[in-house]
Amino acid sequence: MVLKTKADVFVEAAICIGCRPQRIISRHILPNILGPLVVVATLGVAGAIIAGAALSFLGLGAVPPTPEWGLMLSSGRNYLRAALDPHMKR
Repeated sequence: MVLKTKADVFVEAAICIGCRPQRIISRHILPNILGPLVVVATLGVAGAIIAGAALSFLGLGAVPPTPEWGLMLSSGRNYLRAALDPHMKR
């Protein structure tokens, strides 16, 4: 996205009138890539949460007193199996 924005006409005009690179980056490039940057950062955080939950589900995460999604799913697995199977003894 930075390379695409760098090739835009307004950035070329700023270069032609002699703007310093710091000003071009802060005034022209950063505001135009802020939206996609927020989306990429949000997806990165979501991926980290899923990875942490997966590791915790496998038993490689936090210890049992700490609440984590993967640990909660792992501990509730037996109850889910019993609720879905009508012939299983409770």
